[in-house]
Amino acid sequence: MNVAIRGSGVAALCSAHLLSRAGIRVSLEETQRPKLPVVMLGGPGDAVAAARIAAAAEGAILNLAGKTSLREAAAILRGAGLALGVDTGLTHIAIAMRTPTLALFGSTRPYLDACSPSARILYEALPCSPCRRHPTCDGRFDCMRAHTAVSVWQTAVPLLRA
Repeated sequence: MNVAIRGSGVAALCSAHLLSRAGIRVSLEETQRPKLPVVMLGGPGDAVAAARIAAAAEGAILNLAGKTSLREAAAILRGAGLALGVDTGLTHIAIAMRTPTLALFGSTRPYLDACSPSARILYEALPCSPCRRHPTCDGRFDCMRAHTAVSVWQTAVPLLRA
């Protein structure tokens, strides 16, 4: 699931199943401070986790996971004011399109520099990371749980202003 914040105010979430599995929670208190509409994107494999996240958000997230083509998802990301995601194709597409993007890495770490002034990487270099999605932490994905709502928000806000 990816989160896209469109133009002057939409957030795009990428890769719901990975965010959910890693224990990442969407903090409505944080995302709603500037009253940003949030759109969740992802493929059919993200649909169940995305539905769970959207239900918990009580209507604050437009869930499009599994409901768009790749081309449609890319168009949403192109117009987003911010994309937030993990190591997925949609996150990399957002970075390539120069959409302000915050990538959360942990069990994978394809790079630490996105080569884009509009992208930031959050990565906690734990002794077991990157495990390439074969965790030695009994599936807790401690590396992803290390990304707090506060650290994500503090990194995302300057991107929104960029």
